[in-house]
Amino acid sequence: ATKLSFMTGASEAAAEKMSLSSGGNLTLPTDSAIAYFGADQDVLLTHVADTGLTMSVTGNNVAQLSVNQDKDDSSTGPFLNLKRYSASPADADGGGIIQFKMENDNDQLFNAAQIYAVAVDVSDGTEDGKLVINTMKAGTATAALTISELGTATFGGNIITVSYTHLR
Repeated sequence: ATKLSFMTGASEAAAEKMSLSSGGNLTLPTDSAIAYFGADQDVLLTHVADTGLTMSVTGNNVAQLSVNQDKDDSSTGPFLNLKRYSASPADADGGGIIQFKMENDNDQLFNAAQIYAVAVDVSDGTEDGKLVINTMKAGTATAALTISELGTATFGGNIITVSYTHLR
């Protein structure tokens, strides 16, 4: 097996900054490594140490992340999975959050809204979960909509029961 190493140095001895293994695995071993995309390098994918990846779009471009599927089977579409693993799962564990961050007039980020899932019951065979949508109200995150494991919806603390008839 072989490996192709890319070694560079500015004011220090050259060190490996990137490698390509014989199995085709590309490694960027440096925290805060950035991959630039586009002729103008206007899309950046940055490694944030011990946290994950951040995609940034510069200039007047729209930041867009798409999951596309070209398939003739109408019963499935693309999936976006948020997976949470735990050695000791427990009731009330969070299952993932989608946050909508905005800037206030003091250049500080705040969560304008968020969508998250909660495990209500993690017992094998009787798993339950709920979905919560929070919005920011006067600087405090407020549960605007909760959909329980029973299918009931709570809007701002008021339980709403909806019934419908399926028409064909």
